[in-house]
Amino acid sequence: MVPDKGGAGGRMMTMKEGSITKAILAYLNSHPEGFAVKVHAGANQGRGVPDVVGVVSGHSLWLEVKTRTGRATPIQEHRIKQLQSAGAIASIVRSVEDVIGLLEARGIECS
Repeated sequence: MVPDKGGAGGRMMTMKEGSITKAILAYLNSHPEGFAVKVHAGANQGRGVPDVVGVVSGHSLWLEVKTRTGRATPIQEHRIKQLQSAGAIASIVRSVEDVIGLLEARGIECS
């Protein structure tokens, strides 16, 4: 975590993207019907592919992980829209709670 100026002159800690990704992967891989991996950028991958790919209860899941203040690039936003059009659950997420919200919106039970 890194220091971040909080409200009322206080300081709060913001998780780094890698820490958020690890927490999301731990959650998804603990789901009884879930499996997910981190996608590592490479020459053969194609630009804008989300950070996390997986399946939960038969649903394809693609997640672009960002910090509280992080922004997706235009190509990342484009890839998310492509995946959504193909029927996948695809989104920009900033926490495990965001992931749970996505799954629950699709009627997938979360524990």
